[in-house]
Amino acid sequence: MAAVGVATVVLVYVVRLFGLGVDNYRAAGTRDRLAAEVTALSQDAVDLGTAAADAQTDAAVERWARRRSWAQPGDYPVVVVAPTGSPTAAPSPTAPPRRDPWDRLRRWLKGR
Repeated sequence: MAAVGVATVVLVYVVRLFGLGVDNYRAAGTRDRLAAEVTALSQDAVDLGTAAADAQTDAAVERWARRRSWAQPGDYPVVVVAPTGSPTAAPSPTAPPRRDPWDRLRRWLKGR
């Protein structure tokens, strides 16, 4: 009877020890995953610091303004307008009829 009690206590300790091993394995996986996330966030912080320093330069401000189509003094802004309706062909230019120089003189003298 004592052997059954001892075997039960040993079995409980073995099961508990196995549970602790599983918990330790999960904790190690979580630790590794969090360490990788901390490394990535540290790199993001460095990148953001670099971007913030760059954003304060005149060149970055100008790039930012140009992307938003802002002009600076001396620029000639061009506004592109989308066509509406169907395009129509422009009439071809025709030369005015040639007039006789005497006819031109007569019209000038008459005031027309």
